[in-house]
Amino acid sequence: MLGVEQLHHYDLSVPLTGKDFLPTTYEEGKKLALEALKPLGEDYVNQVKEALNNRWIDVAENIGKSSGGFEIGIATVHPYILLNWTNKLYSTNILVHELGHAIHSVRSNQTQPVQYSEAATFNAEITSTLNEILLQNYLIKKYQNDREAQIYLRTKSIASFLGTFVTQVKFAEFEQMTYQTEQNGQALSLTVLNQMATQLEKQFNGDRIVDDYLDDSYAFHFASVPHFYYNFYVYQYATSYAVASAIANKILSGDKQALDNYRRFLASGGVDYPVNLIKSAGVDMVSGEYLDSVFANFEEDVNTLEQLFSTK
Repeated sequence: MLGVEQLHHYDLSVPLTGKDFLPTTYEEGKKLALEALKPLGEDYVNQVKEALNNRWIDVAENIGKSSGGFEIGIATVHPYILLNWTNKLYSTNILVHELGHAIHSVRSNQTQPVQYSEAATFNAEITSTLNEILLQNYLIKKYQNDREAQIYLRTKSIASFLGTFVTQVKFAEFEQMTYQTEQNGQALSLTVLNQMATQLEKQFNGDRIVDDYLDDSYAFHFASVPHFYYNFYVYQYATSYAVASAIANKILSGDKQALDNYRRFLASGGVDYPVNLIKSAGVDMVSGEYLDSVFANFEEDVNTLEQLFSTK
């Protein structure tokens, strides 16, 4: 699509529309969030309105403010959300993501005693990622007759799959390799770690990308990934994204039972083992079938993008 003879790693970040698309103010982002989250029911939307209208959210960028977006649930008050709004559509993604965490916190705190109200990371990322998927679905339908918007949105959806699913699996594989190497008695020198990183980049990207980006400076990138300095957990982004895709597909199809199951899941906090709670939401992670939804969504995005470029 880029028309280049060789594909470099940095080419993967080039927007195919040639520009940032759908700039969005905070007021516009709030409206998009309310519309996109309607499939979760009026009660859910009303709780989102409460968050938007009652100063739960610190919106604007500021000097000395932490970057990114965060949510913290407080049992005796209400959740607080930190944003750094930039008037880009990406900020609306962050908004619905953190609202997913917030409503999860509210419902679990309302239903469970404090010792069981906090959900495990394994489950918490489902509620935030599902909201992003609903926003993506809403925007794709809203701009279904706008070719440039479709290219932008489908590319964005593919990037989300690659970043939230594929990259996190790669990161988890890297961590697992380091642990196994150390347990086998081999020292984790910089050379060994770079070799692992390079091997995984080639394995995950295939042979379509030229190798000149795999130099020492790029191989060092693992040292700047903060996730590696915490407990082994990055794989949970991938599993949560896949579970969220499976649940979202059912809800969007009009499956009322799926919506009822999800509502109970939102109120479950940490009252049971994560996999059991996810099963009560209608997804059996042991079978592995839940992965079909996330791959099907990815395939649809790729096929649609190819069609859009073939009919230019």
